[in-house]
Amino acid sequence: ERHHWIDGHHTMLRTSFRNISLVGSSSRHLSSRSSSRLVKQTETQKESGSPDLDVATGDQSNAAHLPVNVDPPPSEASAFAVQDAEEWKKKLYDLVKGAQNISGIQRIEEVFRNSQLYRDLLLNSILMSSYEKLSSREDVQRTFDAIKANVKPNANAWGTIIRSDLKANDLVTAFSRMEEMVADDVEPTSYTWNDFLDYYISSNRFDDAYDFLLNGMGKFKPSASSWFKLLFAFGKAGKSDLQPQMIKNMMALGHHLDLKAWNIVLHSLGKSGHVQAMLNLFAEMRKIITPNAVTWSTVIDHAGTAMHRAEVMSLIEEAQKSVFVNEPLWKTMIKAMGIVGTSDQTEKLFEALKSSYLIPGLRTWNVFLNALGKSDPDRMLHHFAEMRKIMSPGPVTWSTVISRMSQAMRIDDTRNLIRDAQLDCTPDKHLWGAMIKSMGDIGDVDGAEELFGKIGNSSEISVEIWNILLNVLLQNSQHEKLKIQFEKMKPAKVLPNEKTWEILKKYFQMGENSFLNWRRAKRQFYLRKKTKKGQ
Repeated sequence: ERHHWIDGHHTMLRTSFRNISLVGSSSRHLSSRSSSRLVKQTETQKESGSPDLDVATGDQSNAAHLPVNVDPPPSEASAFAVQDAEEWKKKLYDLVKGAQNISGIQRIEEVFRNSQLYRDLLLNSILMSSYEKLSSREDVQRTFDAIKANVKPNANAWGTIIRSDLKANDLVTAFSRMEEMVADDVEPTSYTWNDFLDYYISSNRFDDAYDFLLNGMGKFKPSASSWFKLLFAFGKAGKSDLQPQMIKNMMALGHHLDLKAWNIVLHSLGKSGHVQAMLNLFAEMRKIITPNAVTWSTVIDHAGTAMHRAEVMSLIEEAQKSVFVNEPLWKTMIKAMGIVGTSDQTEKLFEALKSSYLIPGLRTWNVFLNALGKSDPDRMLHHFAEMRKIMSPGPVTWSTVISRMSQAMRIDDTRNLIRDAQLDCTPDKHLWGAMIKSMGDIGDVDGAEELFGKIGNSSEISVEIWNILLNVLLQNSQHEKLKIQFEKMKPAKVLPNEKTWEILKKYFQMGENSFLNWRRAKRQFYLRKKTKKGQ
């Protein structure tokens, strides 16, 4: 009889799982008064079949429930519970994951509550998490109460209901639960700490977030991941000047940064303009951990951009002694030297790169030529000719050289380079823009318009290239041509952007009633013919 009961009960469970695999529920409960009746009902249900439940719609037609409070014989209880608990965990996870609304999850819960595993902490936690994702705070609270009525809630259960409170902007209740959780000797997970941080950060309450981590909760303190989260959030929010002090507090608590974290913090400091703070922190970092090529490149790049000449010279010299200098680091050092140093110093650094076993790539050549062109166009042309013997210049290289020569007002060289560029490569939009602008810089308006006409069909020309041409015409006082070119944009179906209207504004400011004329031109451009419906 006992074996017969067990076999029948497993048959009933398999049938029920088959029904709820498409998320089934029922409006009728199976009676559990006797094991023989359970077996008979299960076999009848298996023969007749039961309609399935659609989670998305909540249709519960005639699906079957699991029995209520049916316990197996004591001798078989342990193995039976473990086997079905594992199956329930997989089933419940898949079913809840596929549910699209709260009512679907509630019907899954109804089946679960009528099984022997309704006290299982993990299964209840899965339901709580599903309700929390759908922002159903009442259902989260109800499920949490069901857990507390049977077992002690674990950190995940506490974290889920706290996250639900924070989603509802109820910080007071969330803190109260955190205190209750700690009083119950349950340590918060990093997810719970981070949920509070997310709430503070989204509210721009960075000081409160900092105090929250610094003080902790009783004997429990946040993990390193929470500190890193806030540290990087400070950098994104432009509060990089507070990062060095935060790092000291982290280290005092035993949380040490790895090399990647140091690089991120140094970059955020330099990017936000706190270059001196970056240099000071870099000096402290070197006492703790050895910088790599990325670290040196980050610090040198920001120091060079900020025109810290002495620091750049010192950093470049130390980098070559302290770390293996790869090509990206060479490129950064050449770029920084081009900003703060002389052409001789830049050229010397490039020669040091060539004397190493590394071969300069196209990007490194571009950086080097750009650095030389700022102060010595002739030397730039010399090295550009040298480069062309080794590799083919790309559009970026041609753009760099042409722009530097036009800025130096080398008219003939500019025209020759523009001619050679069109023969040597297929210009992209950036190279076309650079060539048109360079023609304008040397005062050759006709040449700029000729290049503009070579691009192809005007409908394929981007608004950025139109803006470059309009700006060239404006700078060379070709107002009539500017007006003509602007009027061609509408037939070409190219919509002006903010930059276009700024150029037009400067043009109209040269005449009387300039503001009215500009507004009229803008309104006229967007004017469309009315349809019969008046739209």
